[in-house]
Amino acid sequence: MLVVALCNQKGGVGKTTTAVNLARAAHLRGISTLIGDLDPQANTTSTLLGQALDTSAESVADVLSARSDATPSDVIVKTGWQHVQVLPSGGDALADVGTELVAMGPGREHRLREALSPLVGAYELVLLDCPPALDLLTINALTAAQEAVIVTTAALWSSDGIARLLATLDAVQKYSNASLHPAGVIVNGLERTRRQRHWHEELLANSPVAVWGPPVPKLTWIAEAAEAGVGLDEWNTPAASNLLAVYDQYLSNILEGTSHR
Repeated sequence: MLVVALCNQKGGVGKTTTAVNLARAAHLRGISTLIGDLDPQANTTSTLLGQALDTSAESVADVLSARSDATPSDVIVKTGWQHVQVLPSGGDALADVGTELVAMGPGREHRLREALSPLVGAYELVLLDCPPALDLLTINALTAAQEAVIVTTAALWSSDGIARLLATLDAVQKYSNASLHPAGVIVNGLERTRRQRHWHEELLANSPVAVWGPPVPKLTWIAEAAEAGVGLDEWNTPAASNLLAVYDQYLSNILEGTSHR
C-alpha cells in the first residue's frame, strides 16, 4: 500500500483538484484507492460524496481523537467511482482534533500511521489531502506516507515556500518517518503571461525536488469538473482528455517513484 501526502502550507494551490484528478486516473486504471481528507475545509469530501458529510457521521476526526475508538474501517465511505473510497474530513471537528493533538503526549504524530496500518492489503494507493498548514494534521500525514508530492503555483515566494516545506520533510524524516521521500512538485494554475513564465522558470531552476511537467494550466472548467465530482474523461472535450493524460503521467511518476523534470 503506497501512501502519498499531497501538501503545501499555502492554501488555494489546488491540492483538492489534484487529489481528485489523481484518484480518477487511478480509478481508470482499476487501482483501489483511498483518499484521506485531512483538511478541515472538507472540500475533497464534499466533492467525492456530492455533498457535505452529515455532522453526526464519524470521520477522520474520530480516528485521530484520543476521545474516540473509531477506526478508518468504521468511517470510510464509498464514492460514485468504483475503485475510490474516501476517509472523510470532519470539518470543524477535525480542526478541534488538530488542537487536541497539540496537547497529546509522545506518539501524537504517529496516530494516522497506526490507524492506517490495518488497511495494508485493502488498498493499493492512499492519497492524503493535507491542510494548508504545517500543523500536526500535516505532520501525521507525512509520518504515515512514503512519498510527499508538493502542489504549488508559479508565483512569488513559491521557491521559498517549497524550501520551508522541505525543511519540515527533513525533520519528519529525522524524527518520525525515515522512509519519507519528496517525490516531486506539481505546478497548478499556470497562466500564459510573462510573469507566470518567469516564476515557473525560477521553480524549474531552483527547486531541489523535480518539478513535474507539463504544468496544469489555469482554466475555469478544471475546477468546475472537480467541484462537480466529474472525471476529466467525462467532461467530454479534447482539452480535458489531454489534461487527464497529464494527471495519468503524474500518477505514473508516483507509482514508479521516479522524478521527471
